[in-house]
Amino acid sequence: MGYSTGTQTGMVRTRYVRPLLRYLEKTGVDCAQLYTTEVLALVQNAEQRLPIELWLQLYHQAIAHTGDADLALKVAECTQLNDLGMLGAAAMSSDSLRYCVEMLVRYERLVDEVNSTQLVEAGSNLELHWLADKGPASPIFMQHSLAAWCTMGRLLTGQAEEPVEAHFSFAEPAELENYQRIFGATLYFSQPITKLVLDKALLEVPIIFSNPEAHRVLIAKAETDLKDTSGSPLVRQVRIHIKDGLAAGRVSLEDVATRLQIPARTLQHQLKQHGVAYRDLVDELRQQLAKEYLKDASLSLGEIAFLLGFAEQSPFQNAFRRWTGQSPGKYRKDLLAP
Repeated sequence: MGYSTGTQTGMVRTRYVRPLLRYLEKTGVDCAQLYTTEVLALVQNAEQRLPIELWLQLYHQAIAHTGDADLALKVAECTQLNDLGMLGAAAMSSDSLRYCVEMLVRYERLVDEVNSTQLVEAGSNLELHWLADKGPASPIFMQHSLAAWCTMGRLLTGQAEEPVEAHFSFAEPAELENYQRIFGATLYFSQPITKLVLDKALLEVPIIFSNPEAHRVLIAKAETDLKDTSGSPLVRQVRIHIKDGLAAGRVSLEDVATRLQIPARTLQHQLKQHGVAYRDLVDELRQQLAKEYLKDASLSLGEIAFLLGFAEQSPFQNAFRRWTGQSPGKYRKDLLAP
């Protein structure tokens, strides 16, 4: 299966695709026979991203193979909080379901660009509207998104049996058993908006894993990552690929151009049109990440140098002095001083 990582398409982190493979394997499907080696290798890298059109294609292949029209619902039920990476940990450490929902909506772009969620106050209810973003408005994505929201909410609060009201913009399917199991009996189809409707009282339920100190650290990291997604689609994708390749030392212009499947000279020219130099993007990301890593006293300077893609500690120290006018050791000492 060939695919393109073109910069005009929406992307999704591969860790969010893993529940599909996990469910298929659990039900006895040999993914090695269903998907190419290239795709399976891509999904093994948790921080890689793939075009949402490819994600949709993986679903279509799986549905055709299994004959299960409700596959996306069942896969969403297998979603685990660690499938969201750092954002899942932030959800677990938050204090209430309301705050958790608002937080996940704010940072959902860190997981995927399939859709965006809009929160709408409606009397005694809160509605989560599913809005197509860069991807196709596929019923598969609608099924998966709403069922994943329900699954995560129940994992976080322990409220396993609490029903919700679910609206879908596609026509009513022949079988409703799986919808009723996940959402409850209040289901609407052929609606103007795909959405979940929650009683506001549910939002005050506490998160059973709440950890305020850990949450503050994770939210600071989420804010940093969110800034990386700003700017033009091209610049966002380049920053993502630089960040993903730093620790492996694969951050040359040629490395990133290869992953974007465009010539290096073309990439350089396109960045210039956006007023950005590739070298400056690498330097900016390294500086930003260095300051974040130095907050973690468990990381040595050598380890931080490695995570930033420096072959040795000395070039990292020289770069940090150029960025800040002081050594990383002095910066950390001042930062962590009581």
